[in-house]
Amino acid sequence: MKAIESFNIAEKFFDKGDFKESIRLYSQAIELDPQNANYIAQRGVAFFHFGKNEEALYDLDLALKLEPTNPFRYASRAFILSNLNRIDEAISDYKKTIELDPEDSIAYNNLGLLEEKKGYRESAQNNFKKADDLEGIHLRSSNNVKANDQSLKSESKDFEKDLKELSYFQFIRRVISDSKLRKDFYRFIRNGFK
Repeated sequence: MKAIESFNIAEKFFDKGDFKESIRLYSQAIELDPQNANYIAQRGVAFFHFGKNEEALYDLDLALKLEPTNPFRYASRAFILSNLNRIDEAISDYKKTIELDPEDSIAYNNLGLLEEKKGYRESAQNNFKKADDLEGIHLRSSNNVKANDQSLKSESKDFEKDLKELSYFQFIRRVISDSKLRKDFYRFIRNGFK
């Protein structure tokens, strides 16, 4: 079997939430193509979801050594670090993500969340605003609430339909890679999950 075939099958198991099998198949792909940072990083994410945090960080560190200018590698590691409550390290990685990709609205948003946790409210608000600006999302003023209500309800229904049709992991991947879904997701959150 070729590395890409193992990787593609691993992705299907990952999407189903079968992390043990996806790790096995990612490992097989890595054995066949040990310099492929995508395979290594994705196995790291699978390790994280499987509860193997040290292995996850090891793989993400290795992927970063192979691709030190890839902002997604920093964002992935930052996400895992923040979930391990290693906030300062996660903040550093999100800042590096933004340095490498100043258009990454998710990194700005996540950085804001971590800064808020640390009590850096002004910086957090600036990062939330930057994320909103990048996504074209602006909080509704009372003057335009009625005019926008109908379109927002329609967009929310479409978003909820998309949400119901995808598994959790498929949805997360789509939010990251699909700018329209990401915009709908932000709107959904900003409107109180409605």
